[in-house]
Amino acid sequence: MPNRFFIRKAKVSVQLQMTDGVTMKGNVFINIDSRVLDLVNDSATFVPFEAEDGSIHLLNKFEILRLTPTSHKR
Repeated sequence: MPNRFFIRKAKVSVQLQMTDGVTMKGNVFINIDSRVLDLVNDSATFVPFEAEDGSIHLLNKFEILRLTPTSHKR
């Protein structure tokens, strides 16, 4: 039975530089018909981020200094 609350997303590999100097590699999730720029510019304060070790974090956009895509949508 399909889940009516499921929203299909594309996983995009990124590198983040945080305001405290920490650099992180992992994935963000965007709508299939969107760009990473749309994720950055939307009204949500937090971005779901999957770190390289598989852990999930909710990152405050105001703490992200630079977000660089390292792969195309999958």
